[in-house]
Amino acid sequence: MLILHGDNDQRLDYQSSVDFVEYARSIGTTVQLETFEGADHTEGMLTEPERYARSLTEFFDSSLR
Repeated sequence: MLILHGDNDQRLDYQSSVDFVEYARSIGTTVQLETFEGADHTEGMLTEPERYARSLTEFFDSSLR
C-alpha cells in the first residue's frame, strides 16, 4: 500500500495517515507513506511532481510484477 499525503492537508488530518501506517504495520501490512512537506490535499503532485510521479511509478512497478 502506498499513501501520498501532504502534511498541511486541510481536508484529512495528516496524523490520520501516520496512525493508519502504524496500525497497518503492526498487523503485518506492507505500507509506505510519502509525505509532502507543506502540501495541502493532493498538492504533492503540484509541489513535487517528479517525486510524486516517481513514487507512483516505483510502487506500481514493484507491486505489479
